[in-house]
Amino acid sequence: FEEPIQNDPKYFDADIGKKINQYNQKIRGIMEMPIGSSDTKIQKAIEENRDANLQESPLGNLVTDILRKNCATEMVFLNSGALRGKLEKGVLTNEAIFRCLPFNDNIFVSEMEGYIVESALETAASSRYGLLQVSGLTYSVDPKKPEGQRVQNIQVQGEDLNRGRKYSVAF
Repeated sequence: FEEPIQNDPKYFDADIGKKINQYNQKIRGIMEMPIGSSDTKIQKAIEENRDANLQESPLGNLVTDILRKNCATEMVFLNSGALRGKLEKGVLTNEAIFRCLPFNDNIFVSEMEGYIVESALETAASSRYGLLQVSGLTYSVDPKKPEGQRVQNIQVQGEDLNRGRKYSVAF
């Protein structure tokens, strides 16, 4: 596990550094433990020259699909900013997963009416906050349309979104 503190006296407190190093030694075995493998590199960004928070993400697809299955919901919304890094091809460790998902975020399961789902997608399509990573639904965005009309063709598990229906959602 990489040391998060540099030995720059301006920023380094030796006592705190010792405690961090002790903690790192305790968790090293857990962090280095193999938990799976991947046949390919799984990146956050599809196109490296674009802002990763403004595009669909292979890593986002993987994480949201796992959440949807484990939460047994119809759909999942995930903030693109929750994702960091990438998973390299080969053996996956706890550390690799932690580097991709370093925040201690809670997952909430709730019901959401279709019109609220549409509104959330519209807000994300404005690019002010970054694209939502999703599972269980598909949609298209026309950035040339005015706000409130950009999201089109919303389908939940292959069926048109019903604005009045309640859907199970993890977020």
